[in-house]
Amino acid sequence: MKINVVHMIFDYESKDLDSTEQQNYKKIDCSDIIGINGYCDEQAIKIIRKRIIGFPLKGLHFIGSNNYHYISKLWIDRIKIPFSLVLFDYHSDMQSGMIDGLLSCVIG
Repeated sequence: MKINVVHMIFDYESKDLDSTEQQNYKKIDCSDIIGINGYCDEQAIKIIRKRIIGFPLKGLHFIGSNNYHYISKLWIDRIKIPFSLVLFDYHSDMQSGMIDGLLSCVIG
């Protein structure tokens, strides 16, 4: 059984993590997008949504450091059937966002 693996690259730290080129391993380079570190503005959201369109929802999604937790929402928005999400995550950003209109990993 193949497991789809999607590796989203947002910064230089994760750019060269794995040079594996397998059929079920795909990279999405987002390191050129402005307005994504910690928060994500509307223009960046549109760009990211376009880049993830053809990629599988099933499988493993590596999204980089904790500055990019919010990317999970963009993947989840693509799910069109009922599902349950179990989240194990508690850290200092579990609070309301500080900047209105920007997507972040905080409760909004």
